[in-house]
Amino acid sequence: MRYVQLVDTETSNVIGRYDSEQDAFRLIQELLEEHGEAFVREFQLGGRDASGQVLPVVDGEELVRWARDTSVGATAHSSGHNRPVPTAAQSG
Repeated sequence: MRYVQLVDTETSNVIGRYDSEQDAFRLIQELLEEHGEAFVREFQLGGRDASGQVLPVVDGEELVRWARDTSVGATAHSSGHNRPVPTAAQSG
């Protein structure tokens, strides 16, 4: 089963579990707008793909950049990892 989850790294609490990166992305953008970059840096986004393999984690400053850059293609990533990143059209 494929899923992504957003975790608060200070408390280790799972904030939410989602079927897609786009669903999590919407929440991360809202959190960024409402609470700012310092708040979002405390989270990490990870999960598992359909085959059960662990997805690479996006966190801290990288998560902030990821949330701000809505023009990146579906699997492009600044660090070179094959992490899914929603495009502006996908983010709704």
